[in-house]
Amino acid sequence: MGSSSDEEGEISESDIDECVENIYSELKSGKHLIKNYDGTFRCPFCKGKKKQDYRHKDLLQHATGVGASSNRGTEEKAKHQALGKFLKEEVPDEPGHSNEQKELPKPLTMSKSDDLLVFPWMGIIVNIETDYIRKDGKYVGLGSTQLKDELEKEKLRPVKVHAKWNHQGHTGKAVVDFHKDWTGHHDAMSFEKHYAELHRGKKQWFHEKRSGRSHKKGFYGWVARLDDYEAEDIIGKHLRQNGDLKTVADLAQEQERRKQMLVQDLANEIDNKNRRIESHEEKLKEMEYQKNELDKKLALQDEAHRKELKKERQRQADNWTQLMEERNRHKATLDLERDRLERRHRELERLEAHNDAEKKKLEEEKRKNALKNSSLEKASLEQKIVDGEVKKLMEHHKIEQERLANVIRKQQKELNEKQTLEVEIQKLKGELVMMKHMGGENNSEVCEKMKLVTEELQEKENEMESLEELNSVLVSKERETNDELQAARKEAIQYFKDQTHGRAHIGVKRMGVLDEQPFYRAVKAKLPNEDWQLKASELCSLWDAHTRDPAWHPFKTVSIDGKDREVIDENDEKFKELRDEYGDEVCKAVETAMLELNDYNPSGRYPVPALWHFKEGRQASLQEVIHHFVKQNKTKKRKRT
Repeated sequence: MGSSSDEEGEISESDIDECVENIYSELKSGKHLIKNYDGTFRCPFCKGKKKQDYRHKDLLQHATGVGASSNRGTEEKAKHQALGKFLKEEVPDEPGHSNEQKELPKPLTMSKSDDLLVFPWMGIIVNIETDYIRKDGKYVGLGSTQLKDELEKEKLRPVKVHAKWNHQGHTGKAVVDFHKDWTGHHDAMSFEKHYAELHRGKKQWFHEKRSGRSHKKGFYGWVARLDDYEAEDIIGKHLRQNGDLKTVADLAQEQERRKQMLVQDLANEIDNKNRRIESHEEKLKEMEYQKNELDKKLALQDEAHRKELKKERQRQADNWTQLMEERNRHKATLDLERDRLERRHRELERLEAHNDAEKKKLEEEKRKNALKNSSLEKASLEQKIVDGEVKKLMEHHKIEQERLANVIRKQQKELNEKQTLEVEIQKLKGELVMMKHMGGENNSEVCEKMKLVTEELQEKENEMESLEELNSVLVSKERETNDELQAARKEAIQYFKDQTHGRAHIGVKRMGVLDEQPFYRAVKAKLPNEDWQLKASELCSLWDAHTRDPAWHPFKTVSIDGKDREVIDENDEKFKELRDEYGDEVCKAVETAMLELNDYNPSGRYPVPALWHFKEGRQASLQEVIHHFVKQNKTKKRKRT
């Protein structure tokens, strides 16, 4: 660790004491673990340090040194001061908890490394006072529990005492059990030392017995060894049934061997878990790679779909453009022929009175004109029928384009939400697998976290199912609503077509129709003494054909309030010529028609009917149309009454 912590926030010197108390409280609550499984200690605030197996005094020295250092950050110092305080006040220095091998208690008295002792450790008590009961003919004495209490009064630490009885009653002897570990060995040696210091040990017992001297009052005791184990009496029989002969050296070697086996087993377990973690990390990387590849594949498919859709739209637009060009050419030809015939008809009428020959010729001309007019009327009628069919096709095309655009947007949104949920579900599944293989079954904290992750995974899957159901319902509802709105708008337009406009504010306007009045006024002002009506009609027909020509696109894109919009390009050559020759009013009429066509029928470039609010000069909404119908109905009711 460096001299200062770059990743931790620093605190002022005045706040160190408060920070120390907070960290101290966290240590007491168990938030920071300081003890390893083998009894050694670790510093929870030096996670990057390799040494994490301190003895108690070494960790205390480390915490004190860092807490008093002038080269450390204030927050780091506060944490180590709190750790030192916690070690002093809450964690006593337990003997034997270190990174070194646990030391054996020093054997007492006659115990040597090659002595054969009875294991588990056992002691022998003799000279227990007994009484003879004449009525039963047997001896009685202290029982096992009473003997244990007596030994504990003498500060000895037996685990259990077995008073020995035979057919004559109490034998005055007992066997004392001690713990099987080195603490039990120490207690057994203390037991033997206690009676040896009182001169009531094994040596004194047999010496007094051989010399015929009477024994002292009180217990004689010693640790069971080879001769006691092999003795043919009740004590030897108990020792052979419940124990075995071992040397201290054998037990120490066996314990060391078991410890090494345990360490090796733990090392193998750690290696296995590390291999499993590496395997799961590889699987997680593979899943991440597969997810990225899937994202790329979906992006390519989406791009290909967009390109195909764009090509289809372009093909349809080209078809409509070609159709409209053909239609405009036929209409312009018919209009010009009609105008020519009308002029010729007027000429013939003026020359009708000249002479009979001319009159007959005029009649013949009229007859031919009538035939031609009849043919032209039929052609015009056929043209109207074609216009109606074209209009229906264009409306169907527009509806189909809107439907395709909505489907694409909904599919894209659904795909994005579904991909996001799938990624979250895969990540949660990965975390769950990692927790299962990191020992989650034996760790309550990891088990709790696994439970939370499992619940969150279930919520995400339920959310994904709900999203799919909701999306299906919304698509169905949107399709029904859109069909109803389109049908209502068509019915309203058809109703207004059959009615006279009058003074009503709501009605139908043919968007893109060229206003002829500015042309008549401009031509009349320019040619007052000539046939200005014919010239105005020709000029109006010409510019009507220009407005419907898909090849002429006099627009430019400008940014208005942060949005791109198309407006008339005033520098267009045709507009300049029209403005210079006939003025701004005529030019304004053409601009209005072009803007309406661009807004309402940019692909077909022919007039289309639309619900219109004449008072405010804008398109009327269905709500306003409904209000208009309700108002008309109320007016009719009042007139009837």
